Amino acid sequence: MTNGEVYVDGHDVRDYKLDHLRQTIGYVPQAPLLFTGSIRENIRWGKNEAIEDDIVKAAKDAQIHDTIKDLQKGYDTKIGQKGVNLSGGQKQRVSIARALVRKPKILMLDDSTSALDLKTESKLLEAIERYECTTLIVTQKSRRL
Repeated sequence: MTNGEVYVDGHDVRDYKLDHLRQTIGYVPQAPLLFTGSIRENIRWGKNEAIEDDIVKAAKDAQIHDTIKDLQKGYDTKIGQKGVNLSGGQKQRVSIARALVRKPKILMLDDSTSALDLKTESKLLEAIERYECTTLIVTQKSRRL
């Protein structure tokens, strides 16, 4: 089927420039993509003009802020390529914070909470509900909503 329409903020996606449309999407892959640099830089990579308040809010909503605060250098803590010095859940939450800092209109989570315990995941999902976005979640967890 090739007919139909998809709207973002009341506008047909075909009316958007591709770059602008991509900026409205926050995507978190199953395997988090982190790079060598500070935690702040990894989160800001989602939106280069993000200010400190935006970064902290995204981290809080992603349930990673308290963990970052407890690190010796906080948001300036350097992480290795692919986040080798972070746990699986920490990597996922930093990656989610990167998507949230964009304030996306469409948020896609591709099994990106698999390493989170149910309590943390529940708090994360509650925080995401406050964002004005369409959220698509792919998960292998069996859970009643």
